Formats: sequence, structure tokens, C-alpha cells
Amino acid sequence: MRLLLTANVKTLLDVTPNDYAHIRIKRGQRWGHTFNLISGRNRPFKITKVVLPDGKFSVTHGKIKQDQDQGFGYEIKVSLTGNIPVGPVREEIKIYTDLPGASTAEIRIFGKVEGPISYYPERLSFYPNPRVIDGRFSATVNLATSEKAFHIQKVENLAEGMKWAVIPVEKGRGYVLAFIWTGKEIKKRIHGEAVIFTDNDDMPEITIPYDVFPNKGN
Repeated sequence: MRLLLTANVKTLLDVTPNDYAHIRIKRGQRWGHTFNLISGRNRPFKITKVVLPDGKFSVTHGKIKQDQDQGFGYEIKVSLTGNIPVGPVREEIKIYTDLPGASTAEIRIFGKVEGPISYYPERLSFYPNPRVIDGRFSATVNLATSEKAFHIQKVENLAEGMKWAVIPVEKGRGYVLAFIWTGKEIKKRIHGEAVIFTDNDDMPEITIPYDVFPNKGN
């Protein structure tokens, strides 16, 4: 004999349509996103507090009409303040309520605010192989602008055994920045952040995280 049970499970507190938003804009552009915070079991509640990343986003909220399927809830509007710096965005907004058993909801915002210099990729990984050219391994970052010309002045905060070189693609407009790992075999992962210095007043520094991984045989 087999007994099959089915159930429609509703959580106490839901963020819809998703509990996250992806942002990718040029610096100075406006950005906003709307979420719904819903009580899935038709229980009224109040928002008691909203905790925001310092000075980067603003949040407003207002009650939405009760719906038999949705329950009670709020419309949450998140927007940029204009003070957010150029670079990666990874922030979390916490919303506190008086709903017993589900007092807190979280909204994640991630992505990137781009400045006058665009670059890709946003992080580097090295997998040195001692059997290939004495362990050498390279990775590149492409940098370009459609605005004022710029030049790469120096790169700092590199791990011992890592070197760099600039390959001009279009004078003042585009470069390939090559990173070369010349170090010995390692037994533990090395993590760091390369800092690229430019002569662009609006974007004088660009930070690129990197990881150097040990050989799989270690």
C-alpha cells in the first residue's frame, strides 16, 4: 500500500517576484526596483525597521491592497541615492516586521556601477602548472573607454611571483593588461586584490581580485 500526500505550503513572509535584483549601470544613471513583501498566510503585519547599506540606497514602502491569494503585504521600492561609487555592488537590505515567526526579510542587490573606464573580467584566477614553461601562467584584463583618454601608470599589491605588462590596443582608449605568474609551486591558495592606477581623475584606481590556486596534485 502506498500513501501519497500533497500539500500547498505557504511561507510566513515572502519577497516577490524575487528577493534579489541585478544592477549594471553607468555611474550617474538612475536605477530603481520594486518588490512585494507578502504575508503568505493572510496575517496582517507592520514593518518596524529597514536597515540599509550606508548611503547607497533609499527605500520607501506602502501597503498594498489585500488579495485573497496573496494576503497582506507592502510594496517596497528600492532606488540609488547617487552616492554609490564605481565598482562591484553587493549589498543586503534587511526589513524587520512584527510578524511572529518570520520577523525579518532580506533583499540582495548585486551587480556593478561602471565608470568612464570599462574593464573585463572583474576577477582573475591562476592555476600554475610546474610542467608548463617552469610554472608560468598568464591572465589578462581588457580596459577601454569611449570618453577621455587614459593611461595605466602602475599596478600594485601583487603577490610575490606575479608580474604585469601593458599591451596598447588603441592609444589612450584601450589596453590589454597581462598578469604573469612566475612563482614556484604553492600548497595553499593565494588571494589578493591588484590595484591598477590610472591618470583618469574620475577613476584613478581599479581593483581586480585574484586567486592563485595550488596544483591539483599537491
